[in-house]
Amino acid sequence: LSASLGRIDTTAFIGNDATANGTDGLLYSGVVFSSGLTSGLVISDSSFVDNSASAPKGTVYAGAVGIDGFYSLGGENTVTLTATAGNTTLFQNNTVTDKTSAASGRTTNSLYCGLIENNRTRNDMTLNVSPDAGGTVSLVDPVAAKVVNDGSFSMDIKGRGRFVWGGDNRIYDEVGNSKVIFHAGSGTECL
Repeated sequence: LSASLGRIDTTAFIGNDATANGTDGLLYSGVVFSSGLTSGLVISDSSFVDNSASAPKGTVYAGAVGIDGFYSLGGENTVTLTATAGNTTLFQNNTVTDKTSAASGRTTNSLYCGLIENNRTRNDMTLNVSPDAGGTVSLVDPVAAKVVNDGSFSMDIKGRGRFVWGGDNRIYDEVGNSKVIFHAGSGTECL
């Protein structure tokens, strides 16, 4: 993705597998990893289905899309999910397997927003969900977000379309004093 605005439009990522081998394998994402964007990442009318990321002896952050909030070059740590009329942006059945999930098998996870390492400065992450009228954004899989050092994770739901949110979402603070903010605007049908 470019260093200014990352954008994914009308694209399907289906059945991709990514594996990191070795004793300390690190894998950011099964499909897309974004780092160093100055204006955030926009995903529109796209599908991420049945993708997997595996690091049996290491760490995996996302089954589909991973965003490292530290490397924003002073810009926005923002991910926007949108869908135009008659279209859907879909995250479904994306999985990770790493050293923490190895005993229990694969863990479903599509989208990771946050810091890859805890020893970095404060981070603020924003997930915008903004489907147009007649469009649908469907996050069947969970979202994971990590904020540190008084940072915040904000999820802003707006637009005139439909938003479907499922899964075992995990928004966590590993260092302390961070904030989680949810805002659902009028006009979006949330399911």
